[in-house]
Amino acid sequence: MANYTKATNFTAKDTLPTGNAGKIVKGTEIDTEFTAIASAISSKADSNSPTFTGTPTAPTASAGTNTTQLATTAFVQAAGGRIIQTVSSTSTTVFSTTSTSFVSTGHTATITPTSTSSKILCLVTSELAQASTNLNTHMTLFRDSTNLAGSGNAFCDVLSSAGNIYANAAINYLDSPSSISALTYSTRILVDGGTGVYNAGGTGVTAGRASIVLLEIL
Repeated sequence: MANYTKATNFTAKDTLPTGNAGKIVKGTEIDTEFTAIASAISSKADSNSPTFTGTPTAPTASAGTNTTQLATTAFVQAAGGRIIQTVSSTSTTVFSTTSTSFVSTGHTATITPTSTSSKILCLVTSELAQASTNLNTHMTLFRDSTNLAGSGNAFCDVLSSAGNIYANAAINYLDSPSSISALTYSTRILVDGGTGVYNAGGTGVTAGRASIVLLEIL
């Protein structure tokens, strides 16, 4: 960067705005600050480390001087929110039940977290059916033996108002298992009465295509 030559004769246009008259910024001092910044940028760009260290500081004016101190540590990498792995499972198997307690549909997906700090984003889709009027089919998601909706609760359901109702159902849930062991997530359904169906195909369709997607986020 070229040095600036300090002028010896000043007119009104050579000075800073009103309130700062006479405070002239020295070119050599500007060069020194920008050289330090360029050096910091270069060292960060050449490093193979994915994490930048240091705490940014706001520019501060030095009392009684005509220069501004510039922050040279300007890079901080945000941590968190990374997807570490993805597991998915699809099923075209129709499952039906008359149970009034949750029973497994047989559709599962297993994931082994890499850290106890990881969260597991669970995304589930399926078509549910209920064959009897004014009755529900409820769906929930278990992690091993734990109902993630809470004991006896469901994430979603369908209600038949006229018999043989078919509807799409979905679960979006962020789980915090605090584990590095293999975890099996399974869909389960129950009914108030009548017959409930998981992965129901609907009229003219043999079966649906249910999906479980698990994303480990750290």
